[in-house]
Amino acid sequence: MNFKKTIASFTVFVCLFTSITIVSAQSIKPYKNPKLPIPERVKDLIARMTLEEKIGQLNVLLGWEMYDKNETITASAKFKDAVLKQHIGIFWATLRADPWTKKTIANGLDPYNASVATNALQKWNI
Repeated sequence: MNFKKTIASFTVFVCLFTSITIVSAQSIKPYKNPKLPIPERVKDLIARMTLEEKIGQLNVLLGWEMYDKNETITASAKFKDAVLKQHIGIFWATLRADPWTKKTIANGLDPYNASVATNALQKWNI
């Protein structure tokens, strides 16, 4: 009798473990699965994106207001709002320093802090 209970318990355990494994394996979206080829991951991600998200990936932020520079450099509220509402995908202009932006090496970012700012923006975005 005890042997039958052990076999029954083991069978239930194996069934539950198998079910959990299958469900967890299926929960990884293809675009997040590093085992799949990149073209397949890209195709899956693009298929999931809305038209607004696709257009947003082509938008560029003009960034002198995209970071806050105090003791640390962080993503500004304006940056966060733009990314959330416009699905921004390009950050290259966030470090502009020219007469139009009124940013210089004195009040803007030196090369090291530019990398810190870029990392902060990317980290927040991800």
